Amino acid sequence: MVTVNTAKSKAVIGFGGGKRFDLGGVVIEPGDTSQEGFSAITVTVMEGGLPPLAPPSSPGRCRLLITAAGRRQNTNWGWEELGDDRVTLRSNWGEPPTLVEVIPARIILPLPAESVQAWALDERGQRREPVPFSPEQNGHAVLPIGPANRTLWYEVVAR
Repeated sequence: MVTVNTAKSKAVIGFGGGKRFDLGGVVIEPGDTSQEGFSAITVTVMEGGLPPLAPPSSPGRCRLLITAAGRRQNTNWGWEELGDDRVTLRSNWGEPPTLVEVIPARIILPLPAESVQAWALDERGQRREPVPFSPEQNGHAVLPIGPANRTLWYEVVAR
């Protein structure tokens, strides 16, 4: 597992399915994936800040980009088994489109649920449909993401 925990970036990369990672108040809970729980999930501050840098009672404006992906490969990759548990693509890298697994996860943010809005983003970074938040016991916003959203990217705005 690789984790990143800075004031502006949080990430969990590796076989984290079914585990809970508390990264300074941002909690990432990756779900099951086609590769035994492997995923790459990032939370990046694009504007403002997250508590404790911004007090939870008055966080001001905060914009986040969340990315979440699992297995990825080009269409028609040409895997070749070499034996001894080795494989190669040689020069058969496939063709577009690239196929990417949309993974399930829960992201818990140290922001009041009532102040948060989220959207699934399209491949150009444009907002599509809203993604609902729910409050956790302590009132923090919980964003459930996954295949139903049909995206790898989410924008979160807190006021």
